[in-house]
Amino acid sequence: YVSELEGPDVVPELPEAFTLRTVDPARDLHARVEVHRAAWTNSRVTEESYRNVMQAWPYRCDLDCVVEAPDGSFAASVLCWYDDENRVGELEPVGTHRDHRRRGFAAAACAYALRRLRDEGASRAIVYAGGRVEDEPARSLYETVGFRRHTRAIELRKAA
Repeated sequence: YVSELEGPDVVPELPEAFTLRTVDPARDLHARVEVHRAAWTNSRVTEESYRNVMQAWPYRCDLDCVVEAPDGSFAASVLCWYDDENRVGELEPVGTHRDHRRRGFAAAACAYALRRLRDEGASRAIVYAGGRVEDEPARSLYETVGFRRHTRAIELRKAA
């Protein structure tokens, strides 16, 4: 899926006291890991492994976008990877804490991430959405914030 970062922003509304922001590495490591683990049932992400991500090129904390709940925990997250030479950003991964699903938090985080990418000079963003039936909610989410299917991959397997 691809989004051309031109035109008006898609601005989903958040419930009162929820905010959009980027990660502060000095204080948010635990909450950032927790939202990832709560979004992905079989996640193996730990504070140590995420600290390694944060220290690796091309990670940028100003492109690690979160929805912060009133209690300081994170309801959703989107990590952007930016290729400034080609002016293309990638959203990966996108996730919502299991206790906050179906409330528009992922859409809000994605829209915020797209604005952040555009502010940094990106002209386009991509996100990968699988072609399986169970991937339909993700594809619908990306379409609500302006992504359109650009290409598709078909996996062929030889029958055993």
